[in-house]
Amino acid sequence: MQASMMCSQEARSHYFHWRMVYDPINSKPKSSTTSRSAIAQTPGTSYRVNDDVYIRPKSVKELGISGRITKITDKSDSSSRVRAAESVVVPASRKRKATEDTRVSIRPHCFLSGDFDAEKYCRSKEDVRPSRLFPVFDAAGDDKSSTTVVLTPDTVSYRLLAASHVRVADRVLEIGCSTGECTALVLRRLVLLHQQRMRIEASQDLQFLGGVIAFDTSNEMIDKARRRIGDEYGSLAKTGRFGDIVKLYNCDALMDTKGRAISLASDGGRYPDVVLVDIGGNRELHGVVRMINWVKVSFQRMPPRLIIVKSEALVERLT
Repeated sequence: MQASMMCSQEARSHYFHWRMVYDPINSKPKSSTTSRSAIAQTPGTSYRVNDDVYIRPKSVKELGISGRITKITDKSDSSSRVRAAESVVVPASRKRKATEDTRVSIRPHCFLSGDFDAEKYCRSKEDVRPSRLFPVFDAAGDDKSSTTVVLTPDTVSYRLLAASHVRVADRVLEIGCSTGECTALVLRRLVLLHQQRMRIEASQDLQFLGGVIAFDTSNEMIDKARRRIGDEYGSLAKTGRFGDIVKLYNCDALMDTKGRAISLASDGGRYPDVVLVDIGGNRELHGVVRMINWVKVSFQRMPPRLIIVKSEALVERLT
Protein backbone atom coordinates (compact mmCIF):
# COMPACT_ATOMS: atom_id res chain seq x y z
CA MET A 1 0.00 0.00 0.00
CA GLN A 2 2.81 2.42 0.89
CA ALA A 3 4.63 1.72 -2.38
CA SER A 4 1.42 2.30 -4.31
CA MET A 5 0.83 5.63 -2.57
CA MET A 6 4.39 6.71 -3.34
CA CYS A 7 3.93 5.87 -7.04
CA SER A 8 0.68 7.80 -7.08
CA GLN A 9 2.31 10.84 -5.50
CA GLU A 10 5.24 10.60 -7.91
CA ALA A 11 2.92 10.43 -10.92
CA ARG A 12 0.88 13.39 -9.77
CA SER A 13 3.93 15.46 -8.86
CA HIS A 14 5.34 15.08 -12.37
CA TYR A 15 2.00 15.88 -13.97
CA PHE A 16 1.31 18.85 -11.78
CA HIS A 17 4.83 20.06 -12.55
CA TRP A 18 3.66 20.12 -16.17
CA ARG A 19 0.45 21.77 -14.91
CA MET A 20 -1.82 19.14 -16.39
CA VAL A 21 -5.34 18.65 -15.12
CA TYR A 22 -7.38 15.81 -16.61
CA ASP A 23 -11.04 15.56 -17.47
CA PRO A 24 -11.24 11.92 -18.64
CA ILE A 25 -15.01 12.00 -19.16
CA ASN A 26 -14.80 14.60 -21.91
CA SER A 27 -11.33 13.54 -23.02
CA LYS A 28 -10.15 17.15 -22.86
CA PRO A 29 -8.15 19.19 -20.33
CA LYS A 30 -10.08 21.16 -17.73
CA SER A 31 -7.36 23.76 -17.64
CA SER A 32 -3.92 24.24 -19.07
CA THR A 33 -1.17 26.81 -19.03
CA THR A 34 2.18 25.51 -20.30
CA SER A 35 0.83 22.23 -21.62
CA ARG A 36 -2.29 20.42 -22.74
CA SER A 37 -3.33 16.89 -21.93
CA ALA A 38 -5.99 14.27 -22.51
CA ILE A 39 -6.82 10.67 -21.92
CA ALA A 40 -7.78 9.12 -25.23
CA GLN A 41 -11.25 7.68 -25.25
CA THR A 42 -12.18 4.42 -26.88
CA PRO A 43 -15.27 4.21 -29.15
CA GLY A 44 -18.24 5.77 -27.39
CA THR A 45 -16.80 9.25 -27.88
CA SER A 46 -19.15 12.17 -28.47
CA TYR A 47 -18.13 14.44 -31.35
CA ARG A 48 -19.27 18.05 -31.73
CA VAL A 49 -18.85 20.81 -34.29
CA ASN A 50 -15.32 22.32 -34.11
CA ASP A 51 -13.85 19.11 -32.65
CA ASP A 52 -10.58 18.01 -34.26
CA VAL A 53 -10.74 14.49 -35.66
CA TYR A 54 -8.96 11.98 -37.88
CA ILE A 55 -10.75 10.12 -40.68
CA ARG A 56 -9.53 6.52 -40.67
CA PRO A 57 -8.35 5.39 -44.11
CA LYS A 58 -10.23 2.57 -45.83
CA SER A 59 -7.00 0.84 -46.85
CA VAL A 60 -3.28 0.91 -45.99
CA LYS A 61 -2.59 2.72 -49.26
CA GLU A 62 -4.97 5.57 -48.44
CA LEU A 63 -3.87 8.66 -46.52
CA GLY A 64 -5.96 9.26 -43.42
CA ILE A 65 -7.04 12.88 -43.04
CA SER A 66 -7.10 15.04 -39.94
CA GLY A 67 -9.40 18.04 -39.79
CA ARG A 68 -12.09 19.95 -37.93
CA ILE A 69 -15.79 19.11 -37.88
CA THR A 70 -17.76 21.89 -39.58
CA LYS A 71 -21.21 20.31 -39.72
CA ILE A 72 -23.12 17.32 -38.37
CA THR A 73 -26.20 16.31 -40.33
CA ASP A 74 -28.98 14.04 -39.09
CA LYS A 75 -31.10 12.58 -41.89
CA SER A 76 -33.34 10.48 -39.68
CA ASP A 77 -35.93 13.20 -38.98
CA SER A 78 -38.73 12.45 -41.47
CA SER A 79 -40.50 15.76 -40.87
CA SER A 80 -37.58 17.92 -42.00
CA ARG A 81 -35.64 15.20 -43.82
CA VAL A 82 -32.33 16.82 -43.01
CA ARG A 83 -31.44 18.79 -39.91
CA ALA A 84 -28.33 20.09 -38.20
CA ALA A 85 -27.24 18.10 -35.17
CA GLU A 86 -25.21 19.38 -32.24
CA SER A 87 -23.27 16.17 -31.66
CA VAL A 88 -22.96 12.51 -32.56
CA VAL A 89 -21.95 9.62 -30.34
CA VAL A 90 -20.10 6.68 -31.85
CA PRO A 91 -21.21 3.56 -29.94
CA ALA A 92 -18.65 1.30 -28.32
CA SER A 93 -19.50 -1.49 -30.74
CA ARG A 94 -18.55 0.74 -33.71
CA LYS A 95 -21.59 -0.63 -35.53
CA ARG A 96 -22.50 1.62 -38.45
CA LYS A 97 -26.21 0.95 -38.05
CA ALA A 98 -26.33 2.99 -34.84
CA THR A 99 -25.18 6.16 -36.67
CA GLU A 100 -26.09 5.35 -40.28
CA ASP A 101 -28.43 8.37 -40.52
CA THR A 102 -25.76 10.83 -39.38
CA ARG A 103 -23.02 12.31 -41.54
CA VAL A 104 -20.18 14.66 -40.71
CA SER A 105 -18.49 17.38 -42.79
CA ILE A 106 -14.82 17.98 -42.09
CA ARG A 107 -12.43 20.73 -43.13
CA PRO A 108 -8.92 19.16 -43.39
CA HIS A 109 -6.01 20.73 -41.55
CA CYS A 110 -3.34 22.02 -43.94
CA PHE A 111 0.04 21.89 -42.22
CA LEU A 112 1.92 22.36 -45.50
CA SER A 113 3.31 25.76 -46.40
CA GLY A 114 4.14 27.22 -49.77
CA ASP A 115 2.43 28.18 -52.98
CA PHE A 116 -0.18 25.52 -53.77
CA ASP A 117 -3.89 25.24 -54.40
CA ALA A 118 -5.20 24.89 -50.85
CA GLU A 119 -8.78 24.65 -52.07
CA LYS A 120 -7.89 21.64 -54.20
CA TYR A 121 -5.94 19.69 -51.61
CA CYS A 122 -7.68 20.88 -48.46
CA ARG A 123 -11.31 20.90 -49.59
CA SER A 124 -13.98 19.79 -47.14
CA LYS A 125 -14.88 16.13 -46.86
CA GLU A 126 -18.64 15.62 -46.92
CA ASP A 127 -20.84 12.73 -45.80
CA VAL A 128 -18.22 11.09 -43.58
CA ARG A 129 -19.52 8.26 -41.42
CA PRO A 130 -18.97 8.95 -37.69
CA SER A 131 -17.68 5.39 -37.24
CA ARG A 132 -14.57 6.39 -39.20
CA LEU A 133 -13.65 9.21 -36.80
CA PHE A 134 -10.93 9.24 -34.16
CA PRO A 135 -10.11 12.19 -31.86
CA VAL A 136 -7.13 14.44 -32.56
CA PHE A 137 -5.58 16.36 -29.67
CA ASP A 138 -2.69 18.46 -31.01
CA ALA A 139 -4.23 20.62 -33.73
CA ALA A 140 -3.92 23.85 -31.74
CA GLY A 141 -0.68 24.84 -33.43
CA ASP A 142 3.09 24.48 -33.40
CA ASP A 143 3.91 26.32 -30.19
CA LYS A 144 7.15 24.64 -29.15
CA SER A 145 6.79 25.94 -25.60
CA SER A 146 3.72 23.77 -25.12
CA THR A 147 3.45 19.99 -25.14
CA THR A 148 0.32 17.90 -25.50
CA VAL A 149 0.38 14.59 -23.62
CA VAL A 150 -2.13 11.88 -24.51
CA LEU A 151 -2.53 8.71 -22.46
CA THR A 152 -4.19 5.51 -23.59
CA PRO A 153 -4.48 2.08 -21.95
CA ASP A 154 -4.70 -0.11 -25.07
CA THR A 155 -2.60 -0.99 -28.10
CA VAL A 156 -5.24 -0.28 -30.77
CA SER A 157 -5.80 3.31 -29.61
CA TYR A 158 -2.06 3.83 -29.15
CA ARG A 159 -1.30 2.90 -32.75
CA LEU A 160 -4.21 4.98 -34.06
CA LEU A 161 -3.03 7.96 -32.03
CA ALA A 162 0.49 7.54 -33.38
CA ALA A 163 -0.57 7.30 -37.03
CA SER A 164 -3.23 10.02 -36.88
CA HIS A 165 -1.10 12.74 -35.27
CA VAL A 166 2.06 12.55 -37.40
CA ARG A 167 2.68 15.40 -39.85
CA VAL A 168 4.80 15.44 -43.00
CA ALA A 169 7.94 16.96 -41.43
CA ASP A 170 7.78 15.26 -38.02
CA ARG A 171 10.78 13.60 -36.41
CA VAL A 172 9.29 10.80 -34.30
CA LEU A 173 11.03 9.15 -31.34
CA GLU A 174 9.53 5.78 -30.42
CA ILE A 175 10.56 4.40 -27.03
CA GLY A 176 9.73 0.70 -26.89
CA CYS A 177 9.33 -0.25 -30.56
CA SER A 178 9.13 -4.02 -29.88
CA THR A 179 8.68 -5.87 -33.21
CA GLY A 180 8.13 -2.66 -35.18
CA GLU A 181 4.37 -2.75 -35.76
CA CYS A 182 3.80 0.83 -34.62
CA THR A 183 7.07 1.91 -36.28
CA ALA A 184 5.77 0.61 -39.60
CA LEU A 185 2.47 2.46 -39.17
CA VAL A 186 4.22 5.75 -38.48
CA LEU A 187 6.61 5.24 -41.38
CA ARG A 188 3.69 4.44 -43.69
CA ARG A 189 2.02 7.68 -42.63
CA LEU A 190 5.19 9.67 -43.34
CA VAL A 191 5.60 8.04 -46.76
CA LEU A 192 1.99 8.80 -47.74
CA LEU A 193 2.33 12.40 -46.56
CA HIS A 194 5.55 12.73 -48.55
CA GLN A 195 3.82 11.38 -51.66
CA GLN A 196 1.01 13.88 -51.15
CA ARG A 197 3.58 16.67 -50.88
CA MET A 198 5.21 15.55 -54.16
CA ARG A 199 1.82 15.70 -55.89
CA ILE A 200 1.07 19.14 -54.47
CA GLU A 201 4.44 20.57 -55.48
CA ALA A 202 4.51 18.59 -58.76
CA SER A 203 8.03 17.33 -58.07
CA GLN A 204 9.47 13.85 -57.67
CA ASP A 205 12.76 15.08 -56.23
CA LEU A 206 11.83 16.46 -52.84
CA GLN A 207 13.74 15.82 -49.64
CA PHE A 208 12.00 13.46 -47.22
CA LEU A 209 11.34 15.77 -44.28
CA GLY A 210 10.18 13.33 -41.61
CA GLY A 211 11.85 10.41 -39.89
CA VAL A 212 11.61 7.80 -37.13
CA ILE A 213 14.13 6.94 -34.43
CA ALA A 214 13.13 3.84 -32.46
CA PHE A 215 14.52 2.45 -29.19
CA ASP A 216 14.13 -0.95 -27.62
CA THR A 217 16.07 -2.63 -24.83
CA SER A 218 16.14 -6.00 -26.64
CA ASN A 219 18.46 -6.80 -29.56
CA GLU A 220 16.03 -9.51 -30.59
CA MET A 221 13.16 -7.01 -30.84
CA ILE A 222 15.33 -4.57 -32.81
CA ASP A 223 16.21 -7.34 -35.29
CA LYS A 224 12.54 -8.27 -35.67
CA ALA A 225 11.57 -4.62 -36.14
CA ARG A 226 14.26 -4.17 -38.78
CA ARG A 227 13.00 -7.22 -40.68
CA ARG A 228 9.38 -6.09 -40.29
CA ILE A 229 10.11 -2.67 -41.76
CA GLY A 230 12.42 -4.07 -44.43
CA ASP A 231 9.73 -6.46 -45.66
CA GLU A 232 7.27 -3.62 -46.20
CA TYR A 233 9.61 -0.86 -47.32
CA GLY A 234 12.25 -2.74 -49.27
CA SER A 235 11.67 -0.56 -52.33
CA LEU A 236 12.19 2.57 -50.25
CA ALA A 237 15.48 1.16 -48.97
CA LYS A 238 16.79 1.03 -52.55
CA THR A 239 16.62 4.80 -52.82
CA GLY A 240 19.67 5.10 -50.60
CA ARG A 241 17.90 7.50 -48.23
CA PHE A 242 16.20 4.85 -46.11
CA GLY A 243 18.89 5.00 -43.42
CA ASP A 244 18.11 8.68 -42.87
CA ILE A 245 14.37 8.04 -42.59
CA VAL A 246 14.24 5.26 -39.98
CA LYS A 247 16.87 4.29 -37.43
CA LEU A 248 16.55 1.57 -34.80
CA TYR A 249 18.76 1.28 -31.72
CA ASN A 250 19.18 -1.06 -28.79
CA CYS A 251 18.97 1.59 -26.10
CA ASP A 252 17.63 1.86 -22.55
CA ALA A 253 17.06 5.55 -21.88
CA LEU A 254 16.47 5.06 -18.15
CA MET A 255 19.76 3.19 -17.67
CA ASP A 256 21.76 5.57 -19.84
CA THR A 257 24.28 7.55 -17.79
CA LYS A 258 26.43 8.90 -20.63
CA GLY A 259 23.84 10.73 -22.67
CA ARG A 260 23.83 8.23 -25.55
CA ALA A 261 20.02 8.09 -25.68
CA ILE A 262 19.67 11.88 -25.93
CA SER A 263 22.40 11.99 -28.58
CA LEU A 264 20.67 9.31 -30.68
CA ALA A 265 17.25 10.94 -30.26
CA SER A 266 18.57 14.33 -31.37
CA ASP A 267 20.47 12.97 -34.36
CA GLY A 268 21.74 15.77 -36.55
CA GLY A 269 20.85 18.34 -33.90
CA ARG A 270 17.14 17.92 -34.50
CA TYR A 271 14.94 17.14 -31.50
CA PRO A 272 11.80 14.98 -31.81
CA ASP A 273 8.46 16.60 -32.61
CA VAL A 274 6.52 13.55 -31.43
CA VAL A 275 7.49 11.02 -28.74
CA LEU A 276 5.79 7.63 -28.45
CA VAL A 277 6.19 5.71 -25.20
CA ASP A 278 5.20 2.06 -24.88
CA ILE A 279 7.53 0.32 -22.47
CA GLY A 280 5.02 -2.41 -21.65
CA GLY A 281 1.38 -1.37 -21.24
CA ASN A 282 1.14 -3.21 -17.93
CA ARG A 283 4.46 -2.08 -16.52
CA GLU A 284 4.40 -0.71 -13.01
CA LEU A 285 3.57 2.95 -12.68
CA HIS A 286 7.00 3.96 -11.43
CA GLY A 287 8.81 2.99 -14.65
CA VAL A 288 6.30 4.76 -16.91
CA VAL A 289 6.44 7.97 -14.87
CA ARG A 290 10.25 7.90 -14.90
CA MET A 291 10.24 7.57 -18.68
CA ILE A 292 7.86 10.51 -19.14
CA ASN A 293 10.04 12.57 -16.84
CA TRP A 294 13.13 11.54 -18.85
CA VAL A 295 11.47 12.91 -21.98
CA LYS A 296 10.56 16.14 -20.19
CA VAL A 297 14.06 16.70 -18.82
CA SER A 298 15.97 15.56 -21.93
CA PHE A 299 14.14 17.83 -24.37
CA GLN A 300 13.27 20.78 -22.16
CA ARG A 301 15.16 23.20 -24.43
CA MET A 302 13.03 22.16 -27.42
CA PRO A 303 10.00 20.28 -26.08
CA PRO A 304 8.15 17.88 -28.38
CA ARG A 305 4.77 19.00 -29.71
CA LEU A 306 3.17 15.73 -28.64
CA ILE A 307 3.83 12.81 -26.30
CA ILE A 308 1.68 9.67 -26.60
CA VAL A 309 1.91 7.17 -23.76
CA LYS A 310 0.43 3.71 -23.52
CA SER A 311 0.03 2.70 -19.88
CA GLU A 312 -2.89 0.93 -18.24
CA ALA A 313 -1.50 1.68 -14.79
CA LEU A 314 -1.18 5.42 -15.34
CA VAL A 315 -4.61 5.79 -16.94
CA GLU A 316 -6.21 3.88 -14.05
CA ARG A 317 -4.39 5.99 -11.47
CA LEU A 318 -5.33 9.32 -13.07
CA THR A 319 -8.97 8.42 -13.64
